[in-house]
Amino acid sequence: MNGSFVELHARSAFSFLEGASQPEAMIRRAAELGYDSIAITDRMGFYGSARAHHAAKECGIRAMVGCMLDLPDGTRFPVLCATRDGYRMLSRQLTDHHLQPGEGREFSRTGNHLLALTGDRAGPLCRPLLANNRKAALQAAERLVRLFGQGNVYVELTRHGLRDDGRLNRQLVDLAAHLRLPLLASNAPLHATRGDRRLADAFACLRHHVPLDRAGRLLAPNGERHLKSPAEMT
Repeated sequence: MNGSFVELHARSAFSFLEGASQPEAMIRRAAELGYDSIAITDRMGFYGSARAHHAAKECGIRAMVGCMLDLPDGTRFPVLCATRDGYRMLSRQLTDHHLQPGEGREFSRTGNHLLALTGDRAGPLCRPLLANNRKAALQAAERLVRLFGQGNVYVELTRHGLRDDGRLNRQLVDLAAHLRLPLLASNAPLHATRGDRRLADAFACLRHHVPLDRAGRLLAPNGERHLKSPAEMT
């Protein structure tokens, strides 16, 4: 690692109808931008991990393994494997979920094998904060700390050019300070380049079963959800 920015919350097209770029495209773009590492965290599975790993070897960078986990309340957050045991633990959790969906299973304490980010606006902290429910956000953060450990939960900050970015991030910074949790910057990208936003819009229409001319606010408000350079993120 050379100390530059690392994106730990990227999704590929294997996050069906959410991500808009193939894992190889995400890896190649990350290498072009000067990344040392990137984590592909597809939704509820390691679906793009193998292809990302092979592409990363060709590009001379590291593809970290993780995924997005869905919670029963509809929120979601990224989890990264810090060790081989963490990979086994997360694999078992995902298998249990897919075999018996809706069972509401949870991890036992994970030691230092898994790392959790608090997620973007669909995350368990941001969603209640956007609804002005700080108590619920605090409870969600405390729950993550109990599960993953004090040093293994990172409060994720994003900035996508939205009107309330500043207010939301200030609340997240305050909450992190209250719980003594580290902060982590992310762009939570859904596609490799800004131009891929058109495909992301098409996927959003498919996801919501509406034509493009009637999608309106169902579409991303801008094209900021792409991989950005370390300089931009700094």
